[in-house]
Amino acid sequence: MSLVSLRMRACRMAYGAAVLAGLAVSACSSSTTTTPSTTTTTAATYTELFIGTLSRGGSLFYSFSPVGSGTASATLASVATTRIGPVQPVPLSVGIGIPSAWDCAATTSVIAAPGLTAQASSAVVAGTYCVRVADVGQLTGDVTFAVRIVHP
Repeated sequence: MSLVSLRMRACRMAYGAAVLAGLAVSACSSSTTTTPSTTTTTAATYTELFIGTLSRGGSLFYSFSPVGSGTASATLASVATTRIGPVQPVPLSVGIGIPSAWDCAATTSVIAAPGLTAQASSAVVAGTYCVRVADVGQLTGDVTFAVRIVHP
């Protein structure tokens, strides 16, 4: 065989290999249709802490401002007789409402012992709201409390 015929044969083999590779690639592709997916967005929530010292027979409130519509919740997380000490199972009144002069006009209120889940909740829209904590007659002295407020 001459050098020219060897080159021709090599070119034909390279061309044939390229054609086979192209066919193999096209056989791997599929013609499936995809359906559009929907994306759900979750509104942002904000968490605030209301920590204070409550006296026997007293009440305190804390204002917060949701930036959208949704549910606000309040969790009485801790009641202690000292700043650093064990949680006391003393129930307090926990309410959510609207600030009114020097107090909080609670529209939702519960009597709850400290816990890990929300004890009070209320539907809210953008605006100013408050959480009110009050003694229900069981305090014998000052207590330190912590309330977690979650809102949109």
